[in-house]
Amino acid sequence: MDILLRELQTGTDGIAEYHDVEFSGAEVTIGSAADATIQLLGNGVAGHHAVIRRVGERIELRCSRGSRARLNGRDCVNSQVEVGALIEIAGNKLTLAKAPTGFDFAIEIRPDPTVDSSAFEQAFRTDLSQAGLSKRRLAWLSLLVVLLLGFAVPLAGVLIRGEQTSASRWLPSDRFWSTGDLLPAHAQATDQGCNHCHEKLFVQVRDNACLQCHKGIANHVTDAHAKLIDAPAQRCASCHREHGESHEQIIVRTDQLCTSCHSKAETRFAALKMHNATAFEPNEHPEFAVSLLVPASIGQGAVSWQTSKLPQAGARDQSNLKFSHQQHLDVEKVTRRTDGAGMECVDCHRLNNDGLLFAPMTMQTTCASCHELNFDPSAPERQLPHAKPREAILVLQEYFARKYTDPDAAPVARERRRLPGREAESVACTGSALSCARQRAAEEIEMQFTGRGCVTCHAVTDTKSSDPYERFQVQPVRLSQDFFAGTNFNHAAHSIQGSLTGDAACKSCHAVSKSEVSSDLAMPNQSNCMECHRSHPNREQIVSHCVDCHGYHPRRDATLNSNSNITATASPPTPAP
Repeated sequence: MDILLRELQTGTDGIAEYHDVEFSGAEVTIGSAADATIQLLGNGVAGHHAVIRRVGERIELRCSRGSRARLNGRDCVNSQVEVGALIEIAGNKLTLAKAPTGFDFAIEIRPDPTVDSSAFEQAFRTDLSQAGLSKRRLAWLSLLVVLLLGFAVPLAGVLIRGEQTSASRWLPSDRFWSTGDLLPAHAQATDQGCNHCHEKLFVQVRDNACLQCHKGIANHVTDAHAKLIDAPAQRCASCHREHGESHEQIIVRTDQLCTSCHSKAETRFAALKMHNATAFEPNEHPEFAVSLLVPASIGQGAVSWQTSKLPQAGARDQSNLKFSHQQHLDVEKVTRRTDGAGMECVDCHRLNNDGLLFAPMTMQTTCASCHELNFDPSAPERQLPHAKPREAILVLQEYFARKYTDPDAAPVARERRRLPGREAESVACTGSALSCARQRAAEEIEMQFTGRGCVTCHAVTDTKSSDPYERFQVQPVRLSQDFFAGTNFNHAAHSIQGSLTGDAACKSCHAVSKSEVSSDLAMPNQSNCMECHRSHPNREQIVSHCVDCHGYHPRRDATLNSNSNITATASPPTPAP
């Protein structure tokens, strides 16, 4: 179909001007859109307003949904158009003219002369009124639909079904009320059931609902501390936000969580004698304090071990253990029995599976592989019981009594014994077998508690009593398992530090190479940590948040350090045989 489009305009001189365009197509589209055959501008012109097409021998005008036109002065939507008919669309006039030779029909276009350049900005915008619905009416209708589908229907389902029947797939359910997905662990634990946490309709999740599963969570502010400080109660959900775009918000990591209170700790928590902390930066974080087990005698040979938090500078570990890191790490002095190589940190310090703390060191698990408790070179298989001084004395007495008096026992040989710093021969006994046995047992008992053996690693008190069972008191050993109790430190993550691995990585934080006594803490101080970690790091440092080291909720560990009092006895009051 060939159509002639003629645009008529009046020039500045008042003379009519026209511009012809030849068009071939099945229909003529009219609207403000750029792809319309006849583009008309002005308010009230939709992007695709109307279409003129030939249907058989007739020419028809069809308006798009929500659009209107005037045909010969009357409103219309769809109508047949005769030659000479006048079509008006928002001030624009189109006349169906007689077709010149070679054309099917012609359209004369007279644009609205009142339209200015601003109409071009509106050409690609659609007004709500073009849809035949007012803004107010649409707003109320939308509100009713939202209330019906988003509130009324889900609420009715909850009240009718309860917890027994699942919602129909085609009906809106209370899942519409969810603001986001659950944490995967929570989704599995609750089977996606809202009522597991939201126990009552339209009531915030209460702490009791959280503690039904998280029974081991301790309060950040204990009841005892709450009486001393001004600390408002906090809901679990005020920090742990379950629903959201990111599950990272379930654990709050921002420093503001801590500094909002601890930046004024000296005044706000004065009763607890806490220092201000605003960031992990020099002069903005208090110096480290260490948690040590401190013995205190309570009489009758019993010792009470209490956990005390002391400033790291000048603190000494009172474990009652004699030990030298320097000696054990010196390959010229100590080597492994298995391969003859030098000792390494991991030979004694074995990391727990969680990668945080180390397994407790005991004689059986750590020391016995190198240090045996034999006492007679002629009977190297005989061992003294560890941590039982009275039983050790009894073993020595029984052993030498049998050795000197039992005719079936092995003959007594002249022995040489190495003593610290010198070589000396034991004195031969010339008395009776029983007196020799007692003399030899007494010598070995005194040697074990004063020369070598027990006294090598333990603090031994000599009471000078004539009763051997009462004379020597071995002080109990208590090793602190966590010097920074209440903090989080991942040893596994620090086993590689740049180019340092193995012992080199350990010694970069723990100065044990020059430690000659066990009372040396050899723990890293604050400046040591700040070499790699800062709140405001540079390119060579790692950003560290408060919660990286300080958990908001205190741990409920069953370690020695978490116990307020541990009572031990130096020598159990067992009667002498």
